[in-house]
Amino acid sequence: QSLFGEKNLIEVVFPRATIGKNGPAAVEAIIEHADEDKMVVVSLFDYDWTATKKDWFNHLMKAAVCIRTDPIDRNALPRWIMERAKEKNGQTLTPDAANLIAERTEGNLLATSQEIQKLALLVNKPEIDVSDVLDAVSDVSRFDQESLFLAMLEGDAGQVSKIIDSLQGENVQIPSFLWMLTDVVRNLLLLNRGLAARTFGLSEAHRSALNRAARRANPKLLELMLHRLSDVDRMSKGLFVESSDGDAWQELKAVCLMLSLKRK
Repeated sequence: QSLFGEKNLIEVVFPRATIGKNGPAAVEAIIEHADEDKMVVVSLFDYDWTATKKDWFNHLMKAAVCIRTDPIDRNALPRWIMERAKEKNGQTLTPDAANLIAERTEGNLLATSQEIQKLALLVNKPEIDVSDVLDAVSDVSRFDQESLFLAMLEGDAGQVSKIIDSLQGENVQIPSFLWMLTDVVRNLLLLNRGLAARTFGLSEAHRSALNRAARRANPKLLELMLHRLSDVDRMSKGLFVESSDGDAWQELKAVCLMLSLKRK
């Protein structure tokens, strides 16, 4: 319940394609008990055409306002970015600029939308190219988030823990910066394997810390970190992860501390 609101917001998440033996009865109960004092949001992930034939699904659709959000294919994401920037900001993005945003946000639409909003605030011109995007990404890095990446790379466990607690306390949404954190770990893995990392837009301190961390980190550790960051992403979106207790912030902290506590 909101501090000043009169209604209760109830969020119900079905993370799988099937809702189990007791699921239909639960849906019927949700519909039956919803009233003017309750706003109920039901999220159905990964359902297919077979679910649409079920009674519970049809009852839910009749009782609710349905908003369908299909995933956007990676190849279609740059065009989506260009259309959204034009619609929201009245700005035209070059194809290369849209591709760069798509690459950095890796399909995370929340992060992508935020980047488009930042461009509107920071770039006062009708057409935006790659250099504009690079400058904006560099300029808008949150202090706490950039500090988190550097503390993780330097192996400062105390600072890592403190910054993550601060981000959680400020109610920062994990998906808004998780893609950047994942990019840090991928760069570490590339450098560890003797390959070139994607370091454009990064500060000199960040690049130096990357190189130092890559020399000491075990590649198996980095691969494990990427796997667990994928779990963090799922948990932050309300999806079930069997190997975790469901606390996305604690899992995020555990992953970031892995570089602090492990060495070759």
